[in-house]
Amino acid sequence: MDARDFSAMTGGSQPPVVSFEAHDGPYCSKCDVIVFQHVVVINDQEERCPICNTVLVWELTLPTMKEVCPLCEGEGKHVNPSIDAHGITADEFAEDPDFRDDYTSGTYDVTCNECHGLRVVDVPDLERTSPFLAGLYKQQCEDIAEMYLTMEAERRMGA
Repeated sequence: MDARDFSAMTGGSQPPVVSFEAHDGPYCSKCDVIVFQHVVVINDQEERCPICNTVLVWELTLPTMKEVCPLCEGEGKHVNPSIDAHGITADEFAEDPDFRDDYTSGTYDVTCNECHGLRVVDVPDLERTSPFLAGLYKQQCEDIAEMYLTMEAERRMGA
């Protein structure tokens, strides 16, 4: 799958969020741990850490920093993947010089699917994140990548 199609399919750049649903318990930011049991519930609304009484969370947005968009390389646009996703040969340019001129002049360009034309994307700043959360985030990214690889393999097999 072309990276531009993948970005369009997933909605482009998203804030880096760690979800604790897969880890069987909410997270305490003060203790930097996942609380597995003995959660204190206040007024049937807030779950609190039994150690420090901090409100627990099931999702946490990590601190971010800006980076040049890796998809459009800071241009804010790229060629529409339906035009060249499977590659263009020199023969195609030779057969239709007008197509070559349109292609190289940007006629087929669309707003970048990843940065939505902003030229930069938010990426997690793992240096400002605890090692525990950074590890969870990396594992979550690996799990998501594996899921998309499995989906692509199933598509190729006709599923």
